[in-house]
Formats: sequence, structure tokens, C-alpha cells
Amino acid sequence: GMARTGIKDGLARWLRRRWRAVVKGWRRTDQWIDASVWFASMLAVAGGVGWVVASRAYRAWDETWQGAFIEAAGAIMDLIVFGVVIGVVIVRRDRRREIRGQQELIDDFKKWDSEEGHHRIAGAVRRLNRLGQTAIDFVGMEISAFSFRGHDIASISGSKFYAGAWGSLGSREKAVLREVDFSFVDCTDVVFSAFQPLVGLGFEMPRHAQFRDCRFEEADLRGATFKGASMEWTQEPPEETGHWEETRDGEPLWVPEYHAPFHLADLAGASFEDVAFRNADFRDAENLYQCRFSGATGLEDCMFDCDEDREWAQLMAQTPAA
Repeated sequence: GMARTGIKDGLARWLRRRWRAVVKGWRRTDQWIDASVWFASMLAVAGGVGWVVASRAYRAWDETWQGAFIEAAGAIMDLIVFGVVIGVVIVRRDRRREIRGQQELIDDFKKWDSEEGHHRIAGAVRRLNRLGQTAIDFVGMEISAFSFRGHDIASISGSKFYAGAWGSLGSREKAVLREVDFSFVDCTDVVFSAFQPLVGLGFEMPRHAQFRDCRFEEADLRGATFKGASMEWTQEPPEETGHWEETRDGEPLWVPEYHAPFHLADLAGASFEDVAFRNADFRDAENLYQCRFSGATGLEDCMFDCDEDREWAQLMAQTPAA
């Protein structure tokens, strides 16, 4: 008796420790868990186990107990289905509410270019990513010296920085990003700038999407849109990105000293239409011939891997947009 009691107590302590470890793990990873879904899931498991146990004794029961069993089984199944449906509805409602709250937090801080504002924005973006949301409204953001990857943000796919709609020319819509680093981030289908109002009317208007000294090294820019934006870099890019040295065996060795802003960035399907470039450097960019430059200016001063690439880009700039 004492041995059996000791075993039970030991098992109970072990289960309590495992439960605390699981709960602590959930809190440590900040995992979003809804109690209603867990309740419905546990109810389904309990119902399934009860069904198996009861079904084994089903044949031994008389007709009265068999009828009661059938009615009880139907009620349990209704309860399980109802609980799961209600749980899913509650989860989706709470998820939408959480996404809306995090987006409002970004809206509150995207014009406050400060260290605290940066941390608040980064935290909200990370929480949105954990909720499965990468398409974030950054419209009108003014921020500098900020790194998405440096704040553990891996994706902003589908986000917007300047929607470019007519009639939305106020300061709240103007996006100005200085020294913002998008390197190693999933930027697929990001609308950095969708449209430049009054472009092509013969006079230069202030660009409402301005990107200065930004970096996109190894960023995934497939389908990204910079249409009508201003993209400039303060320093002229160097003529060489590195130098050759000899190894001890006399073999040539290339030593890189500089990476261009679009180094190994995937530009497939990216749009640089009507962009005003200054000191841009497209060396080592991937899928350059799959992006669009119609109406772009300043390409004559940009750096490319070869003269053929520059000539192709300038020819594309003179080609009307499809």
C-alpha cells in the first residue's frame, strides 16, 4: 500500500512538473493560445476515448442501454462540433482584434522617429508576424537608421509605404525613409510607392515617397513597386567593389570591400517606373532584366555590372509603360 501510494505521489509530482514546463514554454515563446480551442480539443479527445470504451461494451448491453448509448453519443458529437465551431469563431474574432490593435500602435508611432518609436514599431510588427500577418500599413512612415532584420523581422511581404492615391497628398501620407535597412527581408509585393501624382506633366513635383541611403542587400524584392519614388544615396558608389590578392600558393583571390545596396537582391518583377535615381548601384543584383524602368531618370549616373546592363536600363526607361 505504501509503495503504491509513493508511486502515485511520484507520478503526480512528475505530471505537475511537466505541466509547469509546458506552460512556461508557452509563455517564453509568447505563443498565442485560445482557451476555447483547447477546451473543444480536449472535449473531442475525451469523447473519442469514451466512444471507444463504450463501443466495446455496446454488444453486452440490452436494447434500453443501447438506445441510451446512441442518444448520448449523438449529444456528445453535437457538443464537440458546437464547441469547435464556437472556438474557431472566437479565435478569428480575437485574432482580428489583435491585428487591429497592433496596426493602430504602428499608426501611432510611424511619424515619431525616435529610439522608443523604433522599438514600439518593431514589437508590433513581430507580433503581427506571429499572427500570420505580413501585409502591414506603413503608409506615411518617417523613420531613419532602422533595420528590419536587426529587429528580428523576417517578412513584410505585401506591406505598403505610399499608396499614391489622388487626393492623399497630405503630410500624413508622405513616406520618408533614411538609412533604413531592408537587407535579408522578404519584401515580395511590397508597395514602397504605387504612384507619383502629377508625374509626366512637364514639371517636377516633390516626391511623396523618398528613400535615402536605404539598403536592400539579399532582400526578396520580387513584385515590389517603387513607382514614382525618389531613391538616392549620399555617397557616389566606388568604381571597384574589391581588389585582387594572391594566396600563398600564388592563386588569385578576390577580396570584397564594398557591397552595393542591391547586392544579391532578387528584382524579378520589381517596378522602378518613374523613379528618380541618384547614385544608385545595381551591381550584383539578381534578375535585373526582369524588372521595369519605364520613365526612370538618373540611370546614366547609376552603377551596373557592365555597360550593356546600363544601356539596357536606359533603353527601358525610354520605353512607355505597358
